[in-house]
Amino acid sequence: MNKIVNLGKILFFVILPIIINAKIFTLELTKNKVYVGEGIKATLTLSVDKNEDIINTRLEEFTSSNFWVKELNSTTIENNETIIIKAQYVIFPQLSGIFKIDKQKAEVAVREKKTNFTLWYPLYTKAVDIEVIALPKNVIVQGDFTIAPTVDKMKV
Repeated sequence: MNKIVNLGKILFFVILPIIINAKIFTLELTKNKVYVGEGIKATLTLSVDKNEDIINTRLEEFTSSNFWVKELNSTTIENNETIIIKAQYVIFPQLSGIFKIDKQKAEVAVREKKTNFTLWYPLYTKAVDIEVIALPKNVIVQGDFTIAPTVDKMKV
């Protein structure tokens, strides 16, 4: 005995992932061990293959708790094979301890060839640990300084 069951209308959407070749998103820091309040230069670099059907790219704002963040500049470099987007920041730790700078996010918009849809793909950097050292007691000035004294007159 065969039974026919009516399940109503079922819609199936098949989403095929588009593999974006040669996509690289990195976070680089100038230092991993600093004093409280000492600036660290952070660079986010997004590199994508120019042969892909990339419509747009966007970097989300750099965020990290326990750090003040100041954006310096953002540049885009195109050559024959890749598009490289660099965003530079200076971050200032506010507390001592070992902190993690969370993954940063970028998105790449790609046009799917068969359906002509625009799909946004997220890319993430790796999280980075930073050791922040407290300033020594009774110290007003901290850091590496160079003094170059010169004399403009030999006789007074």
